[in-house]
Amino acid sequence: MKEILQFGFVNIEDEKVYSVKLSEEQKEQFGFNKKETSVLDYYDSYLDDAKLKDFLSNEFTKKIDETFPKEIKALCTYCNGNSKNEEDKKCNSYHLEGRVNEFLAVWWFVNIVEQNKSILYEKTALKDLSIKLYECFLFKNGRVAFDLRKITMYCLNQGFLTLSKIFAQNDKIKNLEIINRAIDELDTEYLRIKMFENDSPYHIKPQKDFFKNKRKFYKEQIKIEKLSKSNYKNEQVVKEYKNEIWFLLGCMFAFGKMEKYYYVNDKGNTVFKEGFNPPKVAKDLGNKRYDKFILATINNYPISNTNGNKNIFNSREKMQKIISYCESLNVEVIPYFKKRLPEEEI
Repeated sequence: MKEILQFGFVNIEDEKVYSVKLSEEQKEQFGFNKKETSVLDYYDSYLDDAKLKDFLSNEFTKKIDETFPKEIKALCTYCNGNSKNEEDKKCNSYHLEGRVNEFLAVWWFVNIVEQNKSILYEKTALKDLSIKLYECFLFKNGRVAFDLRKITMYCLNQGFLTLSKIFAQNDKIKNLEIINRAIDELDTEYLRIKMFENDSPYHIKPQKDFFKNKRKFYKEQIKIEKLSKSNYKNEQVVKEYKNEIWFLLGCMFAFGKMEKYYYVNDKGNTVFKEGFNPPKVAKDLGNKRYDKFILATINNYPISNTNGNKNIFNSREKMQKIISYCESLNVEVIPYFKKRLPEEEI
C-alpha cells in the first residue's frame, strides 16, 4: 500500500485549463445527471455539515494559493494584466490538479469507511474522521499530495475504539470467533499484497496486534470466569459439609496439622505419639466431638468396624472433596494423606 497519493501533470506550468459548457443532454450522456450516490455524497453525509464542508474546501483552495510558486505567478500574463482570458491563469492547472487529488483522497477515505462498517455507527467519531481527512493533505509549491498512511491510521484507530465497544457488548466466545476470522483474513490480505502488489502492507500489523491483544484478553477473561464459577461451585458444596467433623478433621490431616499427634512406625502403621490419645487430641483441637473420628482414623478401623464410618481414610469420596478444597486454596496436601486415598472402584 502506497503511503502518498498524488496525481500530477508532467509540465504543470505549461498546462492550460479550458472550461467546457455541456448541454443537459450531454450531461446525461456523460452520466453527470445520474441519480446514483457518488463518493462525494457519501463524504457529505459523513460530515453532515454543509457550512463546514464549504469551510474545508475554501481552506484547501487557500493552501494551494499560499504555496503557489511566486516565480511562476510573476510570469502569469493574466495576473500581470496582460490578458483578460482566465484560461491564461497559471494557477488554474494547479487548482485543477489539487481538486483531482482531493477527489482521489475522498474516494480513498470513503472506501476505507465503507469497508469498516462499524465506524458508520459512531456518527460523532465519523464526523471527526471526515475533518481529519483534510489534515492529511500535503501542500508544496502549489501542488497537492495526500498522506494515505496518516488517514489509514486515523481510521484504524477509530475502528479499534468502535470494535472494542461492540466486543464489550458481545459474548466472549463469539468475539473470539470474530477475532480468529479477522486474523485469518488479514494474513490472506498480507500475502496477496506482498505477492501481487509488491507493496508494503503497513496497515496489517496494527490490526493484527489489536486482534491478538483482544484474543489474549478474552481468553484470560474466560479462564477467570471458569475459575470463578468453579470456586463458587466448590464454595457451595463446601457449605454443605463445612461444619461436618469428618471434613474439619480431614482438612487438618491434609494440611499436616495432625502430624504433631502421630507418627508412622516401621510397619507402616499410624501410631499416637507418646502422651497423646484421642480424648486429649480432641481437647487440644478444641472440639470433644473429634474424639471417635480421631480414634477410628489413627487406628485405621476397617469399614466392617462399628466406628469404621468415622475413619476418614475409608471414604475416597470424602478424601477427594478435602483434596479439592485444599487445591482451591492453593494449599499443598501432604504425601501421607494422598497415599491413604482408597483406590477407585471399578
